[in-house]
Amino acid sequence: MHCYIPFARPKTGSMRTARDEEDNTISEATAETLTEKTAELEGETTAELERENTAISAVLRDDKTQIEKENEDSTVVSDTHTEQSLRAGLKGVYTLPLVLSIFACCFGSSFQVGFHLGALNTPAKILIEWQRSSYKRIHGPDSVYKEEIIWSLTASILLLGGILANALLASITHRFGRKGTLMYNNAFVVIAMILQQMAKSFDNYIYMMISRFFIGFNSGVNMGLASIYLSEIAPINLRGAIGCMSNVFLYTGFLFALVVGLPFMLGDEENWHLIFLLSYIPVSVQLTLLGFFCPESPKYSYIVHGNFMEAERSLQLLRGRNDVKEEMDMLDKEASTARSTSHQKIGFCQMLEKKYLRWSLYLGIYLVFSVQTSGSAPVGVYSTKIFEEAKLSQLNAQLATCGIGVVNVLSILACVYLVQHPSIGRRLLFLTCTAGCCISTALIGITIIIAEKGNVEANITTPETATTLTSAIATTIASSNASGGSLAAYLSIVFIAVYVVFFSIGFGAITETYLSDLFPSEARAAGCSASTLASLLFRLVVLFSFPMLKKLIGPSVFFTYSACQLFCSILGFIILPETKNKEPERILRDIKRRRMSITSRCCCKM
Repeated sequence: MHCYIPFARPKTGSMRTARDEEDNTISEATAETLTEKTAELEGETTAELERENTAISAVLRDDKTQIEKENEDSTVVSDTHTEQSLRAGLKGVYTLPLVLSIFACCFGSSFQVGFHLGALNTPAKILIEWQRSSYKRIHGPDSVYKEEIIWSLTASILLLGGILANALLASITHRFGRKGTLMYNNAFVVIAMILQQMAKSFDNYIYMMISRFFIGFNSGVNMGLASIYLSEIAPINLRGAIGCMSNVFLYTGFLFALVVGLPFMLGDEENWHLIFLLSYIPVSVQLTLLGFFCPESPKYSYIVHGNFMEAERSLQLLRGRNDVKEEMDMLDKEASTARSTSHQKIGFCQMLEKKYLRWSLYLGIYLVFSVQTSGSAPVGVYSTKIFEEAKLSQLNAQLATCGIGVVNVLSILACVYLVQHPSIGRRLLFLTCTAGCCISTALIGITIIIAEKGNVEANITTPETATTLTSAIATTIASSNASGGSLAAYLSIVFIAVYVVFFSIGFGAITETYLSDLFPSEARAAGCSASTLASLLFRLVVLFSFPMLKKLIGPSVFFTYSACQLFCSILGFIILPETKNKEPERILRDIKRRRMSITSRCCCKM
């Protein structure tokens, strides 16, 4: 008997509820798992994307930097190649017309200036005695001749004429040209020489002063114009050496005047007036050479007058070749700049209005201030009296002055090599000069003080009985007197010679070239004129004040020049740009960069 037990099934509603609950539980668990995994995947993806983005950004930055560097390098290389090729086309050699033009300009201008700067030096004692007798004859025997004032005025009135000349230089050169102005300027020498002979014939010192004024006018034009003409006819690779020629001839003329002024030459009571007649020699030579063999400045012909054909002919003559395209292209670029900025002419007032020219003018005034406050004027004009006051005999003092003149010429000749040396720039030479002059002028003052103190105390004491170390040293040095002067006096000659060497390698060699480099063509005449005017004013103050300061504080006056050179050394290190072998546009960019750098530093400190 089979028993059948039926399977017990749940009710349909309850089965569905349980299954739904189970499905819901599974769905919730799955959803949570999926959410967690999704969040995890999203986090990993986001982090990975951030890493990838960072890496891509870094790569892009590196690529951009590399591209910019490559572009900069290629630009620099391109500019360098362009500049090198341009300079290769601008290089020149010494041709006969170029040499004749240099000689005509320098001999008739710079030599003339140097000659008249030194003409009163060695025969100074005779001239002072003649002036004293002339003064008493005119004003009465009881009148008092004040040597410090009248002789200083005679020596410095030349600078008053120079100041007037420089005030008119820009207008004169713009109208008559560089060559024409050099030629017409000789008329003032002729007038001055006539007055000089009248002074001797009529025994009237007033004529001598007036003649010095006319010579000053001639010298003022020559000083400002010679450097302009030389810089404008010189090839770019010879610009420094040719610029030095002006100073070579200036110091040669100075030495020539010292030699002919010696007592056994023309520097005696009967023949001293014949010294000044020698000025007719450079006048005749310059008029002949400039009139028949030398061209006008190409830059003046093209940039100022716009005469392309005349400028090209002048360049072809000066360079000795027909192909002067590169140099004409450069002149054309300068002419375009001049027309766009100043309509071919910029005066002094316009220079002050234009910021880029105003800073060049400041630099030019700084240069001439450095030169004139170095003590060059007293050393050049009063060196014989300085040596006499250092207890040298009159003849030894005159011979020492001539020896200094020889050192001057030899130093300036050696500087032609230094100026042309590829690794020696104008800035380095100038700063070396200021530092050297600072030290040497201080040593000049010290040795003259010792010489004077020693000569006074040597008569009343001995080194063993001296009460102070200074007295002992001074007395010991002074006790070694030999034929006309003490050891300290001869040491003063040595230190003046050292001063002359430093002066020559900087101030004497490159100042005029430096001035021409600082100004573009359209402002060069006005800029050089203003700078030379400032130079003459500074020189006038220094030259006129030296005898009075010497009387007031003695040889310590040289310490003031030393302090000025110390100041100029520091200032020059900050503001002076390098101009050697650079085109005018690049020089102006360098000046602007230094100006902005100095201005930004001053603003930051404020």
